[in-house]
Amino acid sequence: QAQNPSQKSPVATSRSELAMLRHGIRWARPGRWSSTVTLRWADGAFLPKYLRENTMEAWDNSSKQRLDFGIPMDLCVTDVSLETVSLPDFSGPAFRLQFSDGHVGHFPVPRPQRSMWSQELQHQKKRVTWGATEASNIQEELTSGSLHFKWQDLQSDSTRSTAKRWIEAMHTHGVAMVSGMPTDENIMKRFSETLGTYVLPSVYGETFQIKSVCDPNNLAYSNLGLQMHTDLPFNAQPPGIQLFFCMQQADEGGESIAMDGFAAAESLYQQDPQAFELLCEQPLLFQDVTSEWFLSAEHPTFELNGDNASPMTPERLHRLNFNERTRDSWRQWNPDNLQQTAEVYQALQKFEQLVEERSRYASLRLMPGEMICTDNWRVMHSRSSFLGSRHFVGAYLDWDAVRARWRTLSSIFQSQWNSLQN
Repeated sequence: QAQNPSQKSPVATSRSELAMLRHGIRWARPGRWSSTVTLRWADGAFLPKYLRENTMEAWDNSSKQRLDFGIPMDLCVTDVSLETVSLPDFSGPAFRLQFSDGHVGHFPVPRPQRSMWSQELQHQKKRVTWGATEASNIQEELTSGSLHFKWQDLQSDSTRSTAKRWIEAMHTHGVAMVSGMPTDENIMKRFSETLGTYVLPSVYGETFQIKSVCDPNNLAYSNLGLQMHTDLPFNAQPPGIQLFFCMQQADEGGESIAMDGFAAAESLYQQDPQAFELLCEQPLLFQDVTSEWFLSAEHPTFELNGDNASPMTPERLHRLNFNERTRDSWRQWNPDNLQQTAEVYQALQKFEQLVEERSRYASLRLMPGEMICTDNWRVMHSRSSFLGSRHFVGAYLDWDAVRARWRTLSSIFQSQWNSLQN
């Protein structure tokens, strides 16, 4: 135990316990934050403010929210010892810390961030992209395989394991089908409640009726075939999950079609890395104009995870924004940079050619009581033209809410605390 001369030496009440657990306490070397304390069981340093705001006593147990605010940076740790605590979320060894502001609290040392989140969905279930080679198999899986779910199973599963598998399928493949649902216009709300979440409203409502009408404010409300697209790129954050439920199928046509946009982006990267990078960098404008609203937002075609210093590769894909019906180049005219506009057009055209490859499509002709679900940040959707009356109900879910539900179903919160006892 080394002492910073400017601080009082901490006192460990149980050195044998510290040694047995290979734990210890030392003051960090003098520096900008000379009062930094290192607890060796975490193999890293902690600022006193971090320790103070993360004592168990600084948090409300029921809401899991912090109680203490305005903690100063010049705070000092004046005394420390090891104790065993027993609380609803955690039982085990924790440091009892006393601070210069008089606060006394218990600090269970966390694992490093990369370890704490090792059980997260994207680490447990890897994304599986599917292109022309795999599309026919995806279509079969949607019809009767691992991507097909039954409403009765979702309803009767008290452990919610079916809901958990649905979320995992949406993460890994970006598409799923649910069958055997009652033809009820409120079914979307019932489905979201079965998952343990709620529908995500948009300007089109909590849910929206997709029928062919005269003078539609969206071509989805016509009987035309639609190009592959993602929904609502004119929102600052487009909705995460799209739901399409069949109330009535058309006499002819009206197939629901899906394709993996990330797989197409990977193909573009392999063919022309510069085009891929340009579509990662250059924001495009999207609009939705009706008599009641004017939505407008900018997004690059490919949004990436990670920092800007990392290479732009398909492995970093986070969200796809592609909707030629609503792309608003008219309001994005830049007379000072026509060369860049031409380059963007060329890159977008190369991607659009991949989007038009029908071998990439998984096509289903849904019947009443069936629903197709797509990851709107990854999987593009469309439909073929149709004749006769066709009635679908649409809705959105929020990916944040769905992932939050998966963490609860997977007991992530408790497993993080349990890992501190190992």
